[in-house]
Amino acid sequence: MGTRGHGVLGGFAIGSVALRVVHASRIPVCLVRGESKLPSKLGSAMRAMLAVDGSEAALRAAGALASWRSWLGELDAQIVYVQQPLTYLETVLPPHDDVIQQWSTRSGEDATRAVRELLAKEGVRSHLNLTIGDPAREIAHLAEDTGCELLVMGTRGMGAAHHALVGSVALKVAAHAAMPVVLVK
Repeated sequence: MGTRGHGVLGGFAIGSVALRVVHASRIPVCLVRGESKLPSKLGSAMRAMLAVDGSEAALRAAGALASWRSWLGELDAQIVYVQQPLTYLETVLPPHDDVIQQWSTRSGEDATRAVRELLAKEGVRSHLNLTIGDPAREIAHLAEDTGCELLVMGTRGMGAAHHALVGSVALKVAAHAAMPVVLVK
């Protein structure tokens, strides 16, 4: 489905059809901006970014991606996990176990373990990318930097009104990504 990339709030305010389809659909929805290009080796090989946050939605998206190998081709899954930056107080106070856990790779490895195991079981090659910052910006930026031609994300299906008020990382990524984005509910 085509999208103009107005963003979540703009799309909600002006009546984005894509936004409403994503929330109503029972099947994955692929959102494509006008300047996006179809993957060059579609059907034979594909590098796909899989955004993971440790949720069941992310695990469903990983399962869907693995099941699409017959039409995507051999997959190289670039898994991304984005940690929130520490607050100012967390950086100046003496370290606590929770802060150390957050800033170690352990939290990202724990949150992505089930996805990595699922992909390995399905024979899908994967690479874990851990980064820190605003999730939507980091995911879109890393997907482009790693040469991904498709971005796959799970969505919790909280509803259009919720996403307009609170924000959805998946929909923000879809509004800004340079490649097609498949959202799996």
